[in-house]
Parts: sequence; C-alpha cells; structure tokens
Amino acid sequence: MLEKTLFMSSSIETLPILISLQEKAKEVALFTVGDSREGRGQKRAISKLKQEAIKKNIQVFQGNSFAAESTVRLIKSFRPEIILTADFSLFLPEEILKIPLHGCLNIHPSLLPKYRGPSPIIEAILKGESFTGITIFLMSQIIDGGKILFQKKLPIEPQDTAQGLKKKLFKEISKDLIKVLLNWKNKKTKPSLQKEKEANYTKKYLKKDGEIDWNMTAQNIERRIRAFCPWPGTWTSWEGKKVKILKARPLVLEKTGKEGCVFLIKNSKKPKIGVFCGTNALEIQELQLEGKKALLAEDFMRGRPDFLGAVLGKQ
Repeated sequence: MLEKTLFMSSSIETLPILISLQEKAKEVALFTVGDSREGRGQKRAISKLKQEAIKKNIQVFQGNSFAAESTVRLIKSFRPEIILTADFSLFLPEEILKIPLHGCLNIHPSLLPKYRGPSPIIEAILKGESFTGITIFLMSQIIDGGKILFQKKLPIEPQDTAQGLKKKLFKEISKDLIKVLLNWKNKKTKPSLQKEKEANYTKKYLKKDGEIDWNMTAQNIERRIRAFCPWPGTWTSWEGKKVKILKARPLVLEKTGKEGCVFLIKNSKKPKIGVFCGTNALEIQELQLEGKKALLAEDFMRGRPDFLGAVLGKQ
C-alpha cells in the first residue's frame, strides 16, 4: 500500500489523479501554488483544484517558490514517501528531490523524450500528430529528462482541443497510476534512460501567438484554433475589435478571394461563413466579438450581416 503521497499540481484537469491517490493511498496531500487575486477588488481566487481537494477533506499546502525555507520545512514535515507532480508550474530543486524515500515522479503529457517542456499537447496538435501519450518518469535536474517508469499511447482525434486532450490524458493515466507507483515502490520496475538524440523541447506560448495569420493554410489555422484552446486562444481583428475564432473546419476549394476575406458558403440550408486562407478556406463555426458572448456562426450573421465581405486581420 502507498503510505504518504504528496501530489503537486496547479490544474483542475489533474483531479482524476488526486482522486485515485486518495482512494488507494493511506494519506495524500495536495501542494499547489498560492491563491491569486482577481478583478477590480482584487478578491482572493481559490483554484478549482484546491476547492475540490477541500471538499474531499484532502490536506492542502501552498507556496509560490521553493526558495523559501518555510516551504521546504512544510514539505519535510509531511514526510512523503513519494512526491508526484502533474501540470505543475514550479521547478523542483535538488533539495526537494531528496526529500521523499522513493523519489519525485512527474506525469508528463507526451511520449518522452518527444515534446519536453511547457507545451507538449499544444505542439502535438500543431504538428498534426495522429497520436500522443503520457509518461511517468523519475525527476532530475534535467527538465523532463529523467528515467522513464511508464508510458501509454493515445490517439489524437480530429476534434481534440488542447484542453480536451489534456483531460483525456490525465483521466487515462489515473487508471494505471496506483499500479505504477506500487511497482516502483516495491522495486518491480526498472526505469529506462531517455534517448537524448530524439529529444525536442516545446516553448511557452504568449497571448500574441494567438493572432491568426490568414496567409497560412486553412489546415494549419484550424490546428492552431484547437491547439490554443483555452490558452492563448485564437483571434483576428475586424473594425478595430478582436474577434475570437472558437471553432472552425478547413474547406478544400479553389481560392477566389483575398486572404482574410469573409464569404458566404453556398449550397447549404443554414447560413455558413468562410474565410479565404493562403491555401483553401476555413469555415467559421463559432466566434466571439470583443465584449460580446460566443455565438454560432449562423446566429452571429443574423446580428451582423455586414461581416460578409469584410477582410479580417492586419491590413
């Protein structure tokens, strides 16, 4: 049986992992970043993951840096036999890695050594991968470079967004998690070295990366819409305002208009709108004008028929 396990995460998508640990470990605690301040009144905002942990009577520790000696003492006081991290924003220094008897393990949403770093799911969708996976590995001072304990491969469906795929991956690994941890604790697993020659790293994406370049192919733009959901989102400009493109699909047709030009898709019962791209076109299915609520394309067009014929983006 697992004795004391400290789970470190900042993401609600990792909740299935926390639940699995609570059901099978003698004692589990959550370590997460400190509460943020939001809105004009700067009211304290408690993360969804912390809220769920409190509902389930799971002890919660918080901290924004491991440089603080008080944070290190807090972790040592719990005396974890395993520290497990998933979708966690803080890098664990050597001092933390040495605390648990059975080491610090990380759950990374890619088939390492491919797509190390902060954006493995985004990158897999952007590259048009047909599958991805999830890896449990022993943490070291090399980012996502430790020895591998377990890997599982999953397909990427054509409709998958980064958020949806993350949920699927963490839910799937929660099914195997306890067996993996017990095998590691009982020395039934021989970790394997990663093939450094096959390693590549992802970057952290910024808000500006979400702006659509209509000179790109329709297929690449559609991938960005799915990959950048929810962050950094995909958007374009129209009449001095931002328009978020929330859902779309690429169309194969002979190009007859300027890149970024909005047109009516004919031969359909409902009004459908397309945008010409560098290659082919994109059917816009759901969008959101700045300051307004998200709408299906047909509803948007009823209120803004002047959208037809507009040229989107930087001119």
